Amino acid sequence: QTAKVHEIHNQMIAYDVDILGLSETNTFWPYDTTNLLVQNIFQTGDRSTSMTTSCSPLQPNPHSPYQPGGTTLITRGKISARIKTHHSDIMGRWSGVTLQGRSQKKLTILQMYQVPQQSAAGPSTAHAQQTSILRQKGLFTTPREAFITDLDALLKSLSLTQHHGIVLMGDFNDDVLRSNSKLGNRTLKKKHAFR
Repeated sequence: QTAKVHEIHNQMIAYDVDILGLSETNTFWPYDTTNLLVQNIFQTGDRSTSMTTSCSPLQPNPHSPYQPGGTTLITRGKISARIKTHHSDIMGRWSGVTLQGRSQKKLTILQMYQVPQQSAAGPSTAHAQQTSILRQKGLFTTPREAFITDLDALLKSLSLTQHHGIVLMGDFNDDVLRSNSKLGNRTLKKKHAFR
């Protein structure tokens, strides 16, 4: 696994990437020293590199860092110095940062992963984990409905204005340009005046 992380780090340096978002990292970040190990690789040559992660609290295998789903947002250099707040979803659906700019301007960047509509791959899938967490909370919505509801609540809490912008990126498992997309033109985008 570390060979893949080294390759991603090398590509970030080769192409001078300051912000990198990853969906379906398939990592239980709290496992052993996984988070520290990966962060140390990304901080090689740039100690200011910041890594914000998210994953489900349900660990499928107590002897492995593998876990379906999850996200990571990596920022380097001057970008990292502007981080005001880190955002990490408890179900592994998004991670991100709010950056402080000049003249009181802010920018929130979120890397997201929304599970597919249907998942029959087994009890350890991100879909199954999110369903289990929702049921434990006494909620009987689907993971995708909960994604929209919780994302909407997060966006409201950010108090987006003309001085606070947002970048949503990731694997939405949805065509956001469809007229009936919950993320697209008729719902979240319109509700929060994304342009």
